[in-house]
Amino acid sequence: SKGSETERKVTITQGFWTGETEVTQAQWESVMKTNPCKFRGKQRPVEMISWDEAVEFCSKLTTLLRKSEKLPKNWEVRLPTDTQWEYACRAGTQSALNSGKNLIKHPGNCPNLNEVAWYSANSSKTTHDVAQLKANNWGLYDMHGNVSEYCIFSDSEFAPKGKIPPSKLHGSRIMRGGSWEDPPAQCRSAFRPPPPNSVKKSEHGFRVIFARTSDTTTSPDHTATRTVDLLHLIDPEKHAIAGTWENRNGHLVSNQQRNARLQIPFTPPEEFDYRIVFKINKGYAGGNAGQVTQILSKNGKSFSWMMGAKQGAFSAFETIGGATASNSANPTSRKGFPVLTQGTTYTSVVQVRNNGMKAYLNGKLLADLKTDYSNLDIVPAWKLPNPRMLGVGSFNTAVTIEKIELVEVTGKGKPVR
Repeated sequence: SKGSETERKVTITQGFWTGETEVTQAQWESVMKTNPCKFRGKQRPVEMISWDEAVEFCSKLTTLLRKSEKLPKNWEVRLPTDTQWEYACRAGTQSALNSGKNLIKHPGNCPNLNEVAWYSANSSKTTHDVAQLKANNWGLYDMHGNVSEYCIFSDSEFAPKGKIPPSKLHGSRIMRGGSWEDPPAQCRSAFRPPPPNSVKKSEHGFRVIFARTSDTTTSPDHTATRTVDLLHLIDPEKHAIAGTWENRNGHLVSNQQRNARLQIPFTPPEEFDYRIVFKINKGYAGGNAGQVTQILSKNGKSFSWMMGAKQGAFSAFETIGGATASNSANPTSRKGFPVLTQGTTYTSVVQVRNNGMKAYLNGKLLADLKTDYSNLDIVPAWKLPNPRMLGVGSFNTAVTIEKIELVEVTGKGKPVR
């Protein structure tokens, strides 16, 4: 829409390197050891992957490059912000296309776009090998078309006086560049479609950037981020509070006990994202519906984010003013929550900020709570011995937790020995 393309002056405070092409299937396979693509080809862009999987690729590649000493410790691989993507795409141009040309009105076809993009008129309804068409002024290929690229939106939300600290990475999701199935107007440098849903599509791919993990020009309330692998801090025998937990092939597995939970030996920072990736092994009474809980801490108090139920599934933060997750007085109680079904992998992210919290499941926003945390508490069933630590739990549900991560947004957390 026109509103999404309003021009604004933005200052990018540090340099970064942009991938010459979209991430190819060969590159994806070398890191992730899978190929999920609909249109196969080693040099075609990877597609049929989610935003979270793209982020996971970046994290794994960062680790691999650091271990081989090919990437300094204060640099990382990640998705570009919305502003970084457009800056790289335009390469100094102000025209609709990064070739310096504009769209020419032809029914469904644009000769100028044919030079730089695979789109609805010339793609033959498929992706193509990267770097086959004209690059922009900075040598970047396929910034228009082929696959639409995952980015982080919106920089302006994080930017005092329009300055964009590259370490501020936790906005919403957006696609840029258009794809093989899009018309010319949706492949322009400025086009900004709505955020993607959690459905994996053959039009969705991504490009990585290499950027510093810190920025000395950011203001005190915009500190550098760090991702902490909490799963590897957990000793199931030592940290289990209720239920039976075990480490199985690097994953955390619980039995089906009521209110099974464990305490994570880590004190979170002032602001953070708490992320788990999990799968239901067995639900209520052997059924396929399950319930999983993330136990959080803020200002020395515990509270929980609860997902799923046996029937009439719901989700909510509990408790709020004494109202539990199933109580209609709880402002975050959401009936009709997607049932957590057996065998499906889910990613749950809770963003904890000084002015409130947001909760996402597979990229979909489920709760947005404005609070100073004074009215939050936790039901006895999910209490932890130390209210300043994080935790995870399941209710009558056998669950495999594949990842538990914390992203520091403001301040630094610390392990508890």
